[in-house]
Amino acid sequence: MSSTGVTLSFAQRSRTEGSLAEPLALGIMVAWTVMFARVVSEVAVLNRSLAQVLWIPMSASALVAGLAYCLYLYLSQRTHQREEVAFSNPPNWVPQ
Repeated sequence: MSSTGVTLSFAQRSRTEGSLAEPLALGIMVAWTVMFARVVSEVAVLNRSLAQVLWIPMSASALVAGLAYCLYLYLSQRTHQREEVAFSNPPNWVPQ
């Protein structure tokens, strides 16, 4: 899945199901954080010398900003009451 698709789908769903806004925000942040690793991997396949320069700032961005905020969102939700959530496969943003 693309991080853009996850973002669009989860943002739309958070409008209709406001109680899921925080878990959906966490899902968006996880998708964005994984995107950094995917970009570095793709660059490494295409241009190894560029990847050697790029991986440090990209990893720092993902680890410091992405994972830190994911951890914050996860820990802030642990005290909330859980409810069952139905997801579809494929997600609702994929045309059928």
